[in-house]
Amino acid sequence: MPRQVGKVLACGLTIAVGAAAPAWAQRATERVSVSSGGDQGNGPSSNGSRSVALSANGRLAAFGSAASNLVPNDTNGHNDVFVRVLAP
Repeated sequence: MPRQVGKVLACGLTIAVGAAAPAWAQRATERVSVSSGGDQGNGPSSNGSRSVALSANGRLAAFGSAASNLVPNDTNGHNDVFVRVLAP
């Protein structure tokens, strides 16, 4: 019978007592990899967490996408990088 040699740790975000969470942390989840008309992309967006970024104030989200329908006339077959301004 194998021996247990490690433990599973659970971790989470800890906010200092008395400190209010930033406004961007209190918003609902919002999909950013959509066209300006709200259409879902027809290809994968973001290659893992390496190609997603959120600005410090939570107003801008940047992501990469292979979808060809997020902007008009995207016919080059290459991934693109997008920056979306998020609702306040």
